[in-house]
Amino acid sequence: MRMQWGTVFPRKNREGKVSSWVARYTSPLDHSKKISKSFPIGQKALAYQWLEEEHALVDRAEMGLARWTPPSERVEREHGPTFEEYANQWIREYRLADGRRAEGATRRNLEADVSHLIRAFGGMEIGKIRRKELRDWYDAEHPEGPHSFHRQCARMKRILKAAEDGSVGEWGKLIQKSPWSFRLPPLPESGREDVEPVTPAELKKLYHAMPCYDRLIVYIAAVVGGLRIGEACALRKSDIDLDRLEMHVAHSVNRGSDDLGPNELCRTKTKKSNRVVPIPEVIVPFIREHIGRWCDPDDPMLFQARRADILSPTTVQQQFRAARKAAGRTDITFHTLRATHATMLLICGGTLRECMDELGHTSERIAIQHYQRIVPEHRRQAVERMAERMIA
Repeated sequence: MRMQWGTVFPRKNREGKVSSWVARYTSPLDHSKKISKSFPIGQKALAYQWLEEEHALVDRAEMGLARWTPPSERVEREHGPTFEEYANQWIREYRLADGRRAEGATRRNLEADVSHLIRAFGGMEIGKIRRKELRDWYDAEHPEGPHSFHRQCARMKRILKAAEDGSVGEWGKLIQKSPWSFRLPPLPESGREDVEPVTPAELKKLYHAMPCYDRLIVYIAAVVGGLRIGEACALRKSDIDLDRLEMHVAHSVNRGSDDLGPNELCRTKTKKSNRVVPIPEVIVPFIREHIGRWCDPDDPMLFQARRADILSPTTVQQQFRAARKAAGRTDITFHTLRATHATMLLICGGTLRECMDELGHTSERIAIQHYQRIVPEHRRQAVERMAERMIA
């Protein structure tokens, strides 16, 4: 019987009766060779299952996620993989929703979360982890904090589901049904959403309190595209088009896909984050002055590091922590400038869709929950206008 990938066909004896089933497919290393395996007459379903599992191994090899070897060369294990072996392979194959590898802080969080799980389950064979072991771990103290614990639970759920589906490595299906049956613990309120946006006067104080050669980054983040700190550090002079009043947010600064080594220009956090945003005319003189006064013509970067090739987000964070004291806003972070941009854009008449495009977001929930803040004065004015219209 011909399938979409590979073949399962009957093998007959001299009497013409089916004596076994053969599953067969073409070797991905040498298309002139066939890979096959025989199954007893009553195991036709197992033949299809084996072919399906082999198909998954070939697919992962073609995607560069694992090395394919013929079944005859695979070393049979007395036991299944340990949780540590399986979890590390899961990290290597981990992809974001858009198919890209995790980078920067996203990858750091991923590896940190899994390291906590490995400390708890690392030496256990993954196929022997039961609900009791999970419950003991779930109910224990987690000093790393509630946000980390929430992520750990989500990672554990996905890892065990992968072991059920056989979607990681070359091990195939390792468990019949995932033993995970717990609700993800609730996330505590971060309080970040309650931080008020930066006022114009505070923004000006922040600008003047920053080092003169980097202070433009404050205005850029607050009024041009609501940039993340890594996106702002990654701006090149060629990303700025003052004739068309546009800025291309094309990169973000981090330490690469493995989060090691020096800072480098990497992809933006998501595909949507790669965007073109308008430059307000009021900031053009500040940009021209910055480029003319502080930019080395031979250095392509807009914000140029003093002792490195690329300005580090860590350096800007340190500068900003000092500047916020001068502005009297020790409650804010650089990310507050991004929230300020979103909030003031909406207050000044921008639509939610325009706000999402500015920030590089696809989720309305995230845009509203994390970036649209309440300005008490504006809320009071809006309520007064509404009441006057309703009662007048």
